[in-house]
Amino acid sequence: MVEWHGYGRAYPAGRRQIVGAMFHLADREPYRRLNDVVCVSVGEVRAPGDPGQAEPDLVVDVAELIWEPIAE
Repeated sequence: MVEWHGYGRAYPAGRRQIVGAMFHLADREPYRRLNDVVCVSVGEVRAPGDPGQAEPDLVVDVAELIWEPIAE
């Protein structure tokens, strides 16, 4: 299961921007390790290039946040 929260901006026209956070829940390998991480996402909602396409294209890049100690 993936839980995805985010925010979308209504601009720029034809390429609306999105940002979000993702959480994962799985009981099987190889995805079980993702149960303990937070991922962030950025992307665009693009107007379809084909006039016959009813829905826009959603292009998303997802990255895992990696914890690092704070430098003293």
